[in-house]
Amino acid sequence: MEVFETFIPGLGKKFTFKGSGGEFSVISKLDGTKEIYFAQGDSFVVVPMMEDEAKILAMLLLESYYERKEGQAEISTGRSTLRWIYVEEDEDIPLNEYMRNALFLIRNGKLERDLSIKPRKGDLILAGD
Repeated sequence: MEVFETFIPGLGKKFTFKGSGGEFSVISKLDGTKEIYFAQGDSFVVVPMMEDEAKILAMLLLESYYERKEGQAEISTGRSTLRWIYVEEDEDIPLNEYMRNALFLIRNGKLERDLSIKPRKGDLILAGD
């Protein structure tokens, strides 16, 4: 599989490869953020990520070392920790007030990046340190 690298002046680097289901591109921006693009036919999906989120995703994809702490729902990468917290009851405050380090929320199998959303029973919150 070939990976193509393209320098984008003022933005960063773009890495592209074709997989069995479509074309993947990752834009690594100068500010450390990343954008993942997946194109299939005429449609595509864009996933913007902060630097720490991208590192955790890379670690999980590579199945590299992580420390699973017994009895706790978290993964430690050495420099940062990803925690997942199940919401036990509906909350009347926004996610960013309910949990200071919240990255996003998963509700009914869909990722919610809007931190002003109010957590509901059954949601899963992912938070980082």
